[in-house]
Amino acid sequence: MSNQSDIDLGQFAKQAVSNPALQEAFRRYEQKIVDLLRATDSTDMAKILTLKQHLTSLGVVQKNLAIMVNDGDIARLDFEQKQTFADRAKSVFRKIA
Repeated sequence: MSNQSDIDLGQFAKQAVSNPALQEAFRRYEQKIVDLLRATDSTDMAKILTLKQHLTSLGVVQKNLAIMVNDGDIARLDFEQKQTFADRAKSVFRKIA
């Protein structure tokens, strides 16, 4: 994937993560799981474990989205640094020529 593709992907992920509808969906899903856990019979260990896995998975998804955004920002910074370096190199070559 090119630097520009990484940047574009990172920007898209950043927009998605900051979208209030997505945040609300995560919040509602988490609340639904918590409500189900509270309503589950304490002897139904299989259901309790499954619901806890859902909560854990939700956290992993949210962290992975944050990593994607961070990686996109890093790719953007790397790209900008390479551009700055390239611009400086061109400037030096212009002075020499």
